[in-house]
This record gives sequence, C-alpha cells and structure tokens, in this order.
Amino acid sequence: MMVHTASQPRTADITKFFSIYAISLLALVLFFGCDNGVDPPDPVVPDEIEGAVWPLEVGNEWTFDVQAVDDSSGDLYYYGERYIVDSAFLYNGKRVTRVILEYFVGDTTFQSFTLWWGNTLDGLFEYAPFGNAFVPFESSRMLFKYPAGDGEMFQSYAPNPANPVEMGFISEMPSVSLPAGSFDNCVGYQFYEPPGVNIYYYFVPDTGYVQMEKYIGSSLDKARYLRDFVIN
Repeated sequence: MMVHTASQPRTADITKFFSIYAISLLALVLFFGCDNGVDPPDPVVPDEIEGAVWPLEVGNEWTFDVQAVDDSSGDLYYYGERYIVDSAFLYNGKRVTRVILEYFVGDTTFQSFTLWWGNTLDGLFEYAPFGNAFVPFESSRMLFKYPAGDGEMFQSYAPNPANPVEMGFISEMPSVSLPAGSFDNCVGYQFYEPPGVNIYYYFVPDTGYVQMEKYIGSSLDKARYLRDFVIN
C-alpha cells in the first residue's frame, strides 16, 4: 500500500503554523488590551437619601462649640468638635460614609477619629467601630431612628457605643438660636438614665445635628452648640 506523504501537512509545518498564529493572537491581545482596555467600573454609590436626619453628603461639615463640667474640679472647660464627611462607598448594598471627627482648641487639633456611618430609610446607622480601618460589625447599629412616631422608643448606640440604650423620639423640639443661626422645625431625641441624667439631641432634617444638652438633675453638665456648617 502506497502512502503519498507529500499530500499531507507535515508535523513541523503544523507546529510552525500554530506558533505563528499564537504569537499573532497574543500581540493583538496585548495591543488592544493595553491601549483600549478599561478597568471594571466601581460599584455605583447611591446618592444620599432625601430628608435624612443627618445628611451625610460628601463634603458636608458641622463645627460645634462644646462646653463640659470637669468631673473632679467642677470647672467648665471648652473645646471644639468638627464632623467632616470625607468619602462614601458601597457595602452590602448600603451607602456607607467615612466621617472624620476632630477635637480641637483654637487652630490645634488634639484628637481625631474615623466614623463609619450611613443613612437608610430607617435612620442613621453605624457600620463599624471607629478607627482608620473599616472592620464592619456583624450587623449595623442604629444611632438615631428616623422617621419615627412621637414618643417612639428604640435601641440606640449613640450615647454609649459599647451598649445600646433606650432612646425616645420627639417630633417637635423648641426653636434654638445658635452661633450658626436660628433653627426651627427641630426634631429631637431624649435619653434618660436614672437617677437623673437626661440627654437631649436636636436635629433639623436635611441640615443635621445642631445641638445637644446633657443634664444631671437640673444642672447642665455638657452642651454642644452648632457654630458653623456646610451642606452640599
């Protein structure tokens, strides 16, 4: 039986053909991949919700004058606080913001923390302990429920980040005159701790946190008054 080997491709020719093809294909991939490729898009971070009790739009800032009674001497001391919404990202489908909290006297910042907060349709939540690294809780922790019914009680981590406490919502708070201006239509929250500690938080939805007063009995122990703010 005669076999005409000349009519069939030789192994060397086939190897050469596919080697040239592979090199050409690789060159095309490198050319188009390097010059015309794009990185996968980042997840789209949703806009801040409308009507948030404390609107955390990137670039928003709130600066407070703080006064407190020294526990040992009983003297008043003063300092400033500033909350700066630095950035926002998406985590488990939720919009989370990186908020920088600064403590300062004059032009000197003496301490700062990173907070991981976000608004939902149920209120303001904390998603991770304060710190530079985002290490999320197993479940988010409510700070301020909003909206809520007048007198509605809920568990809040705002007064004590380590343990939740019962807090009540107040739908109408008195108007306040502060260094940052006069504010009407305030809503508020009250935390009571026996035997006589009361903390009142004042907010203006779409403007944010404006005032806090802490009383021990009838004496003002600590206060936070809005000095200046930026809302984008």
